[in-house]
Amino acid sequence: MSYYQELSELELKCREIILQGLSLSKNILTLEEIYLLNFTNQVTYSEFEKISKELYLKNIIILKETQVMCAYPISATPTDYRIKLADGREFYAMCAVDSLSMNIVFNQEYEIFSCCHMTRDKIYIKMKNGEIENVNMENIYILHTELENINNWQLNC
Repeated sequence: MSYYQELSELELKCREIILQGLSLSKNILTLEEIYLLNFTNQVTYSEFEKISKELYLKNIIILKETQVMCAYPISATPTDYRIKLADGREFYAMCAVDSLSMNIVFNQEYEIFSCCHMTRDKIYIKMKNGEIENVNMENIYILHTELENINNWQLNC
């Protein structure tokens, strides 16, 4: 079961605002900066701040004071999984598995720029409609850690 199925409609909306905000910047942003990037005005800032802190307590986002460090599946800090959306936005995924699921969040084609953790060889993957359309090498494997019983996923990604 997905953790997101347990979120309220307002929590899902605030998560979406955070994801969209993080996808627009290659920098760590505060909750207020992300809120100011929100063009929908469907929640007030005080609601957004309160719900964001609840998302933090549920380990959906990681905060350092008011800075958003990550909101699954996006990292506000550089990782080995750079994503470039068809609309030109660039940001980082938390891990390899997250990089393969960006279509769920953004519903568009995208590219993954990464590297092999053993050889440091460059890896390029083009995703379209949730499937790999193009890849620059054969025999790519993703090692996965079972995270079901782990509270803080960012430390195990």
